[in-house]
Amino acid sequence: MKRSLVLLLGISLGAIAVPAPAAAAPITISSGSLSVRVDSAFPKVIDYTLGGNVLYGQEEDTLTQVVLNGTTYTPTITSTPAADHVDYAMSFSNGATVNATISVANSAVTFRVTSVSSAVASLAIPNHSLLSVRSTQSGASLATARMYTATTGTGDTFTAITSSTATDASAVGVMYAVANTGQLAGAIATNSYYDQPSGGNANENGRIKKQVVDKGSYRRAGLWSGDWLVRAAGASEVEPLPFAKVVITADRNADAVVDWQDGAIAFRDIMSNPQGWQDTKRRVVQRIPFNFASQATHPFQRTLDETKRVYLATDGLGQFVLLKGYGSEGHDSAHPDYGGNINSRAGGAASLNTLVNNGSAYNADFGVHLQATEAYPVANSFSDTLVDPASKGWDWLDQSYYIRTRDDANSGNRLSRLQQLKNEVPNLDFLYVDVWYRDGWETRRFAREIKDRK
Repeated sequence: MKRSLVLLLGISLGAIAVPAPAAAAPITISSGSLSVRVDSAFPKVIDYTLGGNVLYGQEEDTLTQVVLNGTTYTPTITSTPAADHVDYAMSFSNGATVNATISVANSAVTFRVTSVSSAVASLAIPNHSLLSVRSTQSGASLATARMYTATTGTGDTFTAITSSTATDASAVGVMYAVANTGQLAGAIATNSYYDQPSGGNANENGRIKKQVVDKGSYRRAGLWSGDWLVRAAGASEVEPLPFAKVVITADRNADAVVDWQDGAIAFRDIMSNPQGWQDTKRRVVQRIPFNFASQATHPFQRTLDETKRVYLATDGLGQFVLLKGYGSEGHDSAHPDYGGNINSRAGGAASLNTLVNNGSAYNADFGVHLQATEAYPVANSFSDTLVDPASKGWDWLDQSYYIRTRDDANSGNRLSRLQQLKNEVPNLDFLYVDVWYRDGWETRRFAREIKDRK
């Protein structure tokens, strides 16, 4: 990622040594229930106090550095305090500017970048430690989770923070994290993602950074956000501006014990909820009407009739109906034609709309199977610029070729195809994207394109 961002910006990236600012008195901001001390010289949290108990941020280490586009700078910073927030203005020697704020509301604290100049493509704050616990605090523990899909083993790690806890030579990436003592628990959420993630940052595992360090008289386990992406390589649009949130709680589940479970429950207050989450619990009856190889075995009107039958047989249980082979000659026949090529043998666009529009009366949600990884030569959208002709994909009815996915995004072509489907079948409830292998920015961009068509 570092090399691609440097090329994109074309700016000089020499490290600049600037004297650190003089130590400044902490500023206290409060929501009434939660009191937070923050640094006036740098946008960092010192500690949190809730009900007379304390969780830490980054109290001990003086922070002065911010990483822009892979290079470390020491910005000039001014701060403006208020009762519930502090605003920070950061100026960099390369001409870049970043404005940010730390605010508190109820039991949550938010670090948020409010504006960046055009020279900024990525941003990171090393050793930020927005949330930390110490081995000298009773019950100090750390719970982390990494994306882990194997059938054996686990990506979850539960670590008691003691004077002998193993330290980390450098920050380690995780996907989710909760820290707690015997009195308070905290969780962190962030919109960190990477332009071209790899290694330890792949599969969202660089979202949060954790590090256990030896501070002499105690060991500290700290959590902070991974790197933030502001502008992806080749993209004209700016990404959603960076933020990180920390929520603090006491005994949230009323079991007379404070542990990671309390932090996990409180995390619900700050997490980014996936679109449609509220409907999952009612989608009990799931099925896949399947059309394949020019055989319209499940025309759209038959699927509507089946939906009525399921509704009557189950006293109206929610249905989740995935239409495979809604386009062209059926399943995997003309990817990535999302619209403009609805399966005529199954009834065409008019019949598909009849199914979707009338089927909703039977407590059914309808979606279609599509993909953006491979293209088939029979597709109307197929071209030598869409795919890499030397990179072959799935081969059964026709040989497919892998799509140049970043170009497909940056050109706006994929978005146009999605919009065409939205225009032709406006009331579809969901899209199922098959065999999507990308990560980081490419996945976030694709998700936004789908979500924005709702």
